[in-house]
Amino acid sequence: MNISTGIYVFEHEIVEHLPRIGDVERTTFPKLSKVGKVGAFRHDGSFITINSLRELENAEKQIRNQAD
Repeated sequence: MNISTGIYVFEHEIVEHLPRIGDVERTTFPKLSKVGKVGAFRHDGSFITINSLRELENAEKQIRNQAD
């Protein structure tokens, strides 16, 4: 399964390509991809979504259980 977590690492020079309005997936990434400036890192570890205190608590429990 592949997941896009929305975590991006940019070189400083990318700032001039960022849109004032809109998202980078529809504006910046296509342009940079055409010139070979987009890469990816495949992480084979786990992925846990944390958007609330409850999800954070559940994630902490899950990680503790994996360590046992």
